[in-house]
Amino acid sequence: PSGELWIKQGLLMAEGTMADSIVFTSNLSTPGVSSWSDIFLDYSPQTRFDFCRIEYADRGIRSTGGSNALTETISHSLFSNNEVATYAVGNMDSCMFTNNTYGPTVGGYDRVLSHSTVVGNDYGILGGRITDCVIESNDHYGLSGADSIAGCQVRFNGIGILVPYGIGNIDHNVIDSNNVGIEMEQNPYPVTIFCNRICGNLTYDLRYLGTSAPFDIANNYWCTSDPAMIGAHVFDGLDDINYQLVDFTPFDTVGCYAGTSTGILSPEAREELVMLYPNPVVNSLRMDLPSELMNSTVHVFNAIGTRQMQFRVTSRAWDTDVSILSPGIYFVEYGVGGRMTRQKFIKQ
Repeated sequence: PSGELWIKQGLLMAEGTMADSIVFTSNLSTPGVSSWSDIFLDYSPQTRFDFCRIEYADRGIRSTGGSNALTETISHSLFSNNEVATYAVGNMDSCMFTNNTYGPTVGGYDRVLSHSTVVGNDYGILGGRITDCVIESNDHYGLSGADSIAGCQVRFNGIGILVPYGIGNIDHNVIDSNNVGIEMEQNPYPVTIFCNRICGNLTYDLRYLGTSAPFDIANNYWCTSDPAMIGAHVFDGLDDINYQLVDFTPFDTVGCYAGTSTGILSPEAREELVMLYPNPVVNSLRMDLPSELMNSTVHVFNAIGTRQMQFRVTSRAWDTDVSILSPGIYFVEYGVGGRMTRQKFIKQ
């Protein structure tokens, strides 16, 4: 692909607003994936993208990486219809990644992806420290090879969390409704999986493909206190003698994934959330709002980031007519506590 914005040891400050975002796109009349190359941050510290839209690129934003990338920041931005949304970029917060072949490739060096939505990509997140994200409906996997995963909702993916090699903690996540919740290979590095809600996945809640050592996955919540029921949804050496065994005892019975999480399920975060119902919705969507949202503006975006509606809320219980929207996935966006938050609803 042609067309690259190369920032070599320079400074790029792309700061849009919610109502007027900055768009990086192809100049073709009918663009497609990889219609242009990328934005290349070549040792460009202090670069910032805020309220931007990056679409139809080969690699939307890529960086030389390393520790210098930790000063690169991307926030409140949408990545759609790219081959790779981001590559080795620094810290990303409150972003949305949808309809890409590969979502954010975060990488190592303590790079963080937080408070973001990764939905409807072929492949979800690769690498990084992932916190407080919604990872849904990605075809192959939701996350793979991350350094740590905390406070995330991982649902409706092919494989929710793929652990092919070294990873730190996986804790305080909700992992359900995937084809496989967690898939692990033999790992020479320590992996700790605790205080997660792992249940309701279609084929297996956990598939362990380790061949040289058993694996301990104690202190997780499996939505049942029956060991036989838990074991029936775990694939290990009892299913295929070529693999080692999984020990899931003792298991959590009180739901520690919700009680002490620092992620989206914490009590503080629950206070921030707008309650949306019914969901899916046909005509009227009810929103129960936190007090901080009184007299503020709420926006509704479609799955590719185009704003469809906006309105000012004047009461904590608010009914919105969404009958004019076409069937599909939409996001309500609002600001609480100095950061933007998005929640998904489905219009039938």
